[in-house]
Amino acid sequence: MKKLIYISIVLVTLFLLISQGFAYIPANSFTFKGNFQRTGYTDALIKNNSVKAWTIENIPNLKEINFINNSLVAVTKKCEIISINESTKECLWIYKTYSEITSSPTYYDSRLYFGTAEGRIICLDFASGKELWSYPISGSIYTSPLILGNSLIFGSDNGKLYSLDRISGGKLWEYKTGGALKSSPATCGKYIYFGSTSGIFYCLTQSGSLRWAFNTPETIVSTPALIENYLIFTTYEGSIYCLNLDGKLIWKKLISPYTQSSPVAHDGIVYQNFSDGKLYAFNLKNGSILWFSELQKSNSTPEITKDLLIYESSLKWLNLIDRNSGKLKRQYEELLEGIIDFTVSDNSIFVLTGYSTIIKYDTF
Repeated sequence: MKKLIYISIVLVTLFLLISQGFAYIPANSFTFKGNFQRTGYTDALIKNNSVKAWTIENIPNLKEINFINNSLVAVTKKCEIISINESTKECLWIYKTYSEITSSPTYYDSRLYFGTAEGRIICLDFASGKELWSYPISGSIYTSPLILGNSLIFGSDNGKLYSLDRISGGKLWEYKTGGALKSSPATCGKYIYFGSTSGIFYCLTQSGSLRWAFNTPETIVSTPALIENYLIFTTYEGSIYCLNLDGKLIWKKLISPYTQSSPVAHDGIVYQNFSDGKLYAFNLKNGSILWFSELQKSNSTPEITKDLLIYESSLKWLNLIDRNSGKLKRQYEELLEGIIDFTVSDNSIFVLTGYSTIIKYDTF
């Protein structure tokens, strides 16, 4: 009898989650903010102490690095994307486009997807770097593509959200909004959530039909975070919003004149950098401020690990802080050339410096 009751509870819970848009999320994937819920969380176990493991100095004009499927994937200012073996530091392949790569790449099912300034979404075979297909549109692509089933979903500065077949690259549908799309779409496996510079936040079905829209008087450029039954996004004007998955406002706070980064969330806490020079931690359910850090002003989107919150400051230092208290644990300020980007994996941090050098630190 107890077993039957337990099974019934599990089935009811699954039904409620699926009805709210929570369903299967692709495993072994990578995208901006780590996953397709865009929470910014990784299960990497980064520690306070570190030792320099290796350095790569011979790749000029780097602007972004990501750790994907045991490789470092680097993007250059010269329209190139490069795959590097993390263990041997060997260059595996280089793919060159005719336009600047403007979206963070998305990886799934042995394929790499990214967008360009000229308005082209490109799909590569991850192992070889060979182009499998590309699809041209009429506007720049700054959003990191989303995988939802067999669909590849992304937005453009032309105000349209596109859905393509992720295998063939054929168009499935498009949805026209009232402003440019710089907000990377997010999902919990059923619905698609994204914002527009027109100030409207949208929820679409997988077939591209509008489910609901939430209007703000502000400009949405941030990528949302979906956690539990909540949807978090910020505006350029410095507000942070929390909605439920039916588009109803739960709480809102105006913090500072503007913000250019996106919120991340884990374990009931939302983290966000604002232009007042503070990194805030909010209670997910009611928006109360749990703590704030005043280390340095930052426009970067933090990354959450098991114990720490990591972000680079406007002074180009890398800060590691306790994600529950906001206390500083480690600061990589000794890199005089500054820090452009970073990525983490397991117990390692990979840092891209202002001299286009990649440094791997093993932490302990």
